[in-house]
Amino acid sequence: MPACDRSPVTKSKLATQNPAAQKPVAQKAKPAAPQVVMPDAEKIVLLLRTTLLTLNDAMQTGNFTVLRDMGAPGFRDANTAARLAQSFADLGSKGIDLSPTNVIAPQLTEPPGLDQTKGMLRLKGYFPSQPVQINFEMLFQAVDGRWRLFGLSVQPGPAVRRNRRRRLRTRLSPAPHNSRDGVVKRVPARAKPSLLGRLRPNRLLTAMFRPIWRMRRGMTLGAQGAVIDGEGRVLLVRHGYRPGWWFPGGGVEWGETLVAALARELEEEVGVTLTGAPELHGIFSNFASFPGDHIAVFVVRHWTRSEGYRKRGEIAEARMFTQGELPERIDAGTRARLAEIFDGKTTCDVW
Repeated sequence: MPACDRSPVTKSKLATQNPAAQKPVAQKAKPAAPQVVMPDAEKIVLLLRTTLLTLNDAMQTGNFTVLRDMGAPGFRDANTAARLAQSFADLGSKGIDLSPTNVIAPQLTEPPGLDQTKGMLRLKGYFPSQPVQINFEMLFQAVDGRWRLFGLSVQPGPAVRRNRRRRLRTRLSPAPHNSRDGVVKRVPARAKPSLLGRLRPNRLLTAMFRPIWRMRRGMTLGAQGAVIDGEGRVLLVRHGYRPGWWFPGGGVEWGETLVAALARELEEEVGVTLTGAPELHGIFSNFASFPGDHIAVFVVRHWTRSEGYRKRGEIAEARMFTQGELPERIDAGTRARLAEIFDGKTTCDVW
């Protein structure tokens, strides 16, 4: 039966074979199959792009053999190359080009659905291309440790600009002229907090949901600070959910400036309060982390703290390091930024 039958105006549906309908195999004593786990965001993006680019090549050449061969056994049994060509004939006749999906970040309209019993992964969303967006719904089946195509529906649609709800905003206001401490103050705006803001007290939960939020946003932006003291030491943190040492910092929320996000993250993660304007060192593309992630790095020389560094869930350790005693497991991008800041190395725009 169709695995992704939504009866779109432009039909591009593949009949697939229900795993439950396959002929039973004689039961033999063998080890239990490994549990199917949700792939990370990078793997999901790779699955989506590989499938659509293979389909695009098939429509341009008329050869659907490669698309069929990349499918799960049930997909191959239910579809010949000729049948696939017929299924996507309408899409090809409209001259739809799927190649922009290679450089555009996908956006999911629903959270990824994982059926561990059947070993099925369901992905539904769109690529916001112009002048039409590419809507998709895909099914993948875990076969021998790999995700293979089991069902596919592709439908072009009008590119619609989505109105996003305003979320928590934070702005920086300069200290009054008669202020004695010169502390940069954070003033919350009158808006409802975002889901990320409401989950912020539980940092481990935030880290768990971060891949899905990245997929839904399409592009992410973070602010990190090279916090340097009077002795030339730099503050680095070690997270509880990923290896290595990094600059403190985090994601920029909707309606929040880069400097406001930096001030908030420094205060929440390590108890540091800005007492002067930070200096923007550069903005770097971190595509190794997520195909759409960017990091703004600031040099912070004017700061204070009234207590020890706070370790709120995700921060396992925070320490000051001299340039000659950097930790062995420091993140490569963090090490490169320090070389640019302290040694005058040429700045690279890739993290």
